[in-house]
Amino acid sequence: MGESKGPLLSLRAVSVRYDGAVPALQPTMLDFHAGEFAVLLGPSGAGKSSLLRAVNGLAAASGEVIHAGIGELATSAAIRAARRRTGMVFQQHHLVRRQSALANVLQGRLGRYPAWRTLWPLPRRDRELALRCLERVGLFDKALARVDQLSGGEQQRVGIARALAQQPRLLLADEPVASLDPATSHRLMELLREIARTDSMLAIVSLHQVEIARRFGDRIIGLRAGRVVFDGRPEALDAGALALIYGEASQLPMLEQAAASPAPPPTLHDRLPQ
Repeated sequence: MGESKGPLLSLRAVSVRYDGAVPALQPTMLDFHAGEFAVLLGPSGAGKSSLLRAVNGLAAASGEVIHAGIGELATSAAIRAARRRTGMVFQQHHLVRRQSALANVLQGRLGRYPAWRTLWPLPRRDRELALRCLERVGLFDKALARVDQLSGGEQQRVGIARALAQQPRLLLADEPVASLDPATSHRLMELLREIARTDSMLAIVSLHQVEIARRFGDRIIGLRAGRVVFDGRPEALDAGALALIYGEASQLPMLEQAAASPAPPPTLHDRLPQ
């Protein structure tokens, strides 16, 4: 946990509704602190992505989203300030495939400059920072490679490096391992957790895999139908908690088995950069 006395992020009766439909996120009250690695767990449509989008000002939300040092996201200036210190990792990477890994990471610095300044190359200090971010995710040697020449796991690591280039206090990741194989998923989650702990940042990661959530999260927030139905430590995620999150009893044996079965220890091959 972080050393800050108060929460880094607070949600006060925050809800999200799209086009007048049933709310994607029901009124939600949550506090998050620096140093937490919090996992949002639940099935598709549970409200995980809507919660992340509300935190970053990407979804119009009712209630109060409060960032420490900024205040409520009630103005465009506050939203811009929050986004500058919030790194975002997406499921589908959202990279410019024809550009190099380095060029994509440098996009994480654009929010620091007025629009006219981005018409010229960014300063040397930004390029050096972007290279250090690529080095942290094990891709220094791929800095000049085009993104479309990289594997899926490597592309996701470029996305993480781009988020780190913002020098964030808050890291949001929306289903970052949904399209990756199990071995790559575990390596990526280990990387995210290591970065969050080293930098003492708050990380909020949405997942639907119970076993991965239990292994890597130090706090799990379960959502179902837009409501928070569980908030606790991984070891408290028992059959009753899974029933609250996933609902259908017929799914519980499979989910419990996944939650209880430890992942196999990584092999030497698993530890090598992919």
